[in-house]
Amino acid sequence: MTDYTLKNPAIHNLFCKKCGAHPYHRGDIPEIGGEFVSINVACIDDVDLDELIGGKVRYADGKNDSWWNEPKEKAIL
Repeated sequence: MTDYTLKNPAIHNLFCKKCGAHPYHRGDIPEIGGEFVSINVACIDDVDLDELIGGKVRYADGKNDSWWNEPKEKAIL
């Protein structure tokens, strides 16, 4: 995995240099609760759909660059 950062050095964007797969981010942002891992569920193999549905999910409003708040509309997510 190759690690790079964009505007915020607290967020690490990891990807495979060979194939370009972008499976997850990790970081530490106190405004959204501290340390986190954001996983691209399309990169997970052999996971039970019920397990995904029952997992803990925290939605973030990236559309408005308001990552510490949940979006007002979540029904379409």
